[in-house]
Amino acid sequence: MKTGRPEHLKDERETRDALWKSIRTRKEFTIPDLTEDCDLAYNSISRYLASLVKAGILDADPVPQVPEGKIFPGAAGRRRTYRLLRDSLDPPRVRPDGSEIDSHQGTQRIWATIRSRKVFNLSDLHALSSTTRYPVARSAVKQYLKYLEYAGYVRRVEGTEISRATYRLLKNTGPKAPVIQRIHQVWDPNTRQVVWPIAPQEAPHEE
Repeated sequence: MKTGRPEHLKDERETRDALWKSIRTRKEFTIPDLTEDCDLAYNSISRYLASLVKAGILDADPVPQVPEGKIFPGAAGRRRTYRLLRDSLDPPRVRPDGSEIDSHQGTQRIWATIRSRKVFNLSDLHALSSTTRYPVARSAVKQYLKYLEYAGYVRRVEGTEISRATYRLLKNTGPKAPVIQRIHQVWDPNTRQVVWPIAPQEAPHEE
């Protein structure tokens, strides 16, 4: 398995999306079941499943007891059965201790609001995507909206200032939120394509 590469350079079977799709499809599974569906290392899958169990997203049988010397080390874990308890469209983002990371969920809520309203403004997106438990900064909503406009997902239909303009959804490629990558390009997980490449030195600046 190749690691440390951005999503657009990975084969689909090497992604967390492929792993989560296998989990959602099977619902009850072992780690060897998952390795049949995706090209991820055993240890990588095992660590992710452990964090999902701690988060209450998966349930797992106790690790089977294996008589010492009867089977190679780690084989008991391979026979452990997991079950999906909490389903979601996107792979959960969790820390090793099971606490959930909300950074991606913020953009997912923004995108869901855009898809449902179709015509909106920045204040709409900020109010509807931010919750008491998981607040989203207005500046983060503004930056995300900018990139969606650059990539052709939305267009201003009234007003010129981003903070007051009215926008319309132009390109609805699916339920997964487009991702703004660190190298300043827009990656669409629905189509698995880079939809707006831009050189780092040309990255847009805040207004």
